[in-house]
Amino acid sequence: MSKVDGMVEDGFETIRDAFAEAQVQDEGGAQLCIYRHGKRVVDLWTGRDKLNDRPYTADTISIIMSCGKGVTATCAHLLVERGLLDPDAPVAHYWPEFAANGKANMPVSYLLSHRAGLPGFSPESGIALNELLDWNRCVTALAEMKPLWTPGTAFMYHSLTYGYLVGEVIRRISGKTVGRFFAEEVAGPLNLDLWIGLPEHEEHRVAPVFSSAPLDPVNTAMGQFLNRRETHAAEIPSLNGIGNARTHWQRCMPRSSARWMVCGC
Repeated sequence: MSKVDGMVEDGFETIRDAFAEAQVQDEGGAQLCIYRHGKRVVDLWTGRDKLNDRPYTADTISIIMSCGKGVTATCAHLLVERGLLDPDAPVAHYWPEFAANGKANMPVSYLLSHRAGLPGFSPESGIALNELLDWNRCVTALAEMKPLWTPGTAFMYHSLTYGYLVGEVIRRISGKTVGRFFAEEVAGPLNLDLWIGLPEHEEHRVAPVFSSAPLDPVNTAMGQFLNRRETHAAEIPSLNGIGNARTHWQRCMPRSSARWMVCGC
């Protein structure tokens, strides 16, 4: 089994053993942290940051991919709790430009639940990987886009657009980007090692993504894009959140608005 560092509370030793066994064939590193009733009972790490040739530690951070959707949804829920956001109100009430192309009456709840009919950017927008760094271009393209189906009648995972759609509603209401809102309202107060838009002084902690499979997308343009400093610094809430296993942002999710917590992580 792999050498594992960290701690487990009494009664959770088998989790450490299973974690070690699961990492035997993994060339990279991994972390595992489990909270039970608000108490940390498992906090483990193992392996190496292969590209930087250094051990994985409790301090290592990495891209959390679609878990950023849950982070974004949490920010929206806070606005709901504060009475600033009504999930049943039209998106255009907060973001007037969104009314274009038949979207005037689409409720915010459709954005939160992947029912908006905007699962990707239209080819006419010209948005590819590098354009994802341009928030205004992305949200403008989505505001102008015609839904691919009648909103609310079907579901499709909004894998890339979710963060821009919900994030722009957050920005219109709060005056803050989703990354800034999360940092000031959630991560800061809870002392979380989690960011949407990584500060440069934290960059040295990042373990880059990689794959041993030659044709894996991580080894192509997407992987190169994910490992760039400008990508880490940008706010792409569906894709580039960065944190570690100790980050337990779900503990701050408002219970009263949990019915809208459909993030697709």
